[in-house]
Amino acid sequence: MKSSGFSITEPGKAWVLVDEGNPFLETQCLSIVEAMEFPAHLHRVSIPSFWRYVPLNFIPNFFGKVYSSPTSLTPPWPSLVICGGRISLKLGTYLKKKYNVFTVAVGRTGSSFNKIILESHRPEEMGKNIMTFGPLHRIQQDSLLHARKAFYRKIDHLPKPRVSLFIEEHENLEALIEILIGLHKKSPFSLMVYGDKLSEEDRNRLERGFQKIPYFLWCGQEEDPYLGFLAHSDAIIMSYPSSLMLAEATAVGKPLFVYSSHRLDSYVQALMQNGYASRLTHESLLFSRSLLAPLQESQRVGEMLKGAYLEAFPSSLLNLS
Repeated sequence: MKSSGFSITEPGKAWVLVDEGNPFLETQCLSIVEAMEFPAHLHRVSIPSFWRYVPLNFIPNFFGKVYSSPTSLTPPWPSLVICGGRISLKLGTYLKKKYNVFTVAVGRTGSSFNKIILESHRPEEMGKNIMTFGPLHRIQQDSLLHARKAFYRKIDHLPKPRVSLFIEEHENLEALIEILIGLHKKSPFSLMVYGDKLSEEDRNRLERGFQKIPYFLWCGQEEDPYLGFLAHSDAIIMSYPSSLMLAEATAVGKPLFVYSSHRLDSYVQALMQNGYASRLTHESLLFSRSLLAPLQESQRVGEMLKGAYLEAFPSSLLNLS
């Protein structure tokens, strides 16, 4: 699903700056430029610890102190920068002050930035702040379709309907297995189990528990089937998941269930209150037909930022295709 056609004739005009080693923020920043349909250069940046605490105006040859991969930070300078992470925000502040760059901060506040993207449970715009319902993600219908075509041979032997089970933490694996066995007796299904963090003992526990449930177990031995699991799911179960994985699951448009013996955090509770997820219990109906439309916050944010950017740089309208 794409937004209206918009292009920048020089890809160097858009940068994504992300602190090195932060895939969570990298995913969110890239999701924004993809939703805007801006060709952009990704820079993973770091800086020697000494320079991190020195004011920008006192750092000679500032960009020379920054390590950037896969390419260095050199002209032409961008007119749009999406920043994620403490170092990247410092770079974005510098670019805005020196070159009047339109800057967007993701995940942190920064008064000098044009727009600030913050997670909330009430999506809205408040001045410079754009509040998003959970973290932004890169899961789109075209990527799911591609994954479905690429992965179907691996799970073609599994009978439908198919349930994806993502196990992040397993403090009470026995109780989860018991619930799934009970639900399978009521309405048979097969399982696609994403268990790259499972111990050998846990794998054996699953094998014993799922003797009567057809399943495919992935434990990191081959190419990551994450997107393929999502694409082929008729229902999704996540055990104590990360907020990003939950956000990605809401984009699939299938029933989503959360299993955890811990207290559910505020994001999970908000998803449940708004009908995007349910808690997995012995009474769950895995294949309910009353579903909400896939949640695509990246698309909404991208449209808002595109409008704000064009308002700040009206000459860019000449590049509309």
